[in-house]
Amino acid sequence: MQEDANGKSKGYQENDQKEGNQNAQGKETGKAGKKEDKIGNEDSLRMKKLEGFQRKYLRGLAHSLKPVVLIGQKGLTAEVLQSAKQAVERHELIKVKFHDFKEKEQKAALIELLEQETGSEIVGVTGHITIFFRQQSDPEKRKISLPQR
Repeated sequence: MQEDANGKSKGYQENDQKEGNQNAQGKETGKAGKKEDKIGNEDSLRMKKLEGFQRKYLRGLAHSLKPVVLIGQKGLTAEVLQSAKQAVERHELIKVKFHDFKEKEQKAALIELLEQETGSEIVGVTGHITIFFRQQSDPEKRKISLPQR
């Protein structure tokens, strides 16, 4: 098969036009193309799920880090949550230490809540320390580049 200017083979380009995704000029055609575009925009706002090898890489980077956020008796207060959001925004990779939460269920609930509120992802949990990662939205401000396969 021959390739066009975009690097697609002509056979695939014809299939894309039939399905209503995009025509040769890159313009959307049909309802299916618009629906897929909306879904694509939602995915781009959320961070991609980390792969195992990426988690391993991040755990290695976090090894030398000290906990930035400490969660004590009062649990996850508004101030602690704000501090965690700022830390993730600034550093991308942070450690959070839990002082007074010995029960696993209680700690797991706080970790899940912290993950959702900060928009980050859990990289690892070791004892009372949890590692969180959220990639900087601005590519120029990114401090950590994730390995790709």
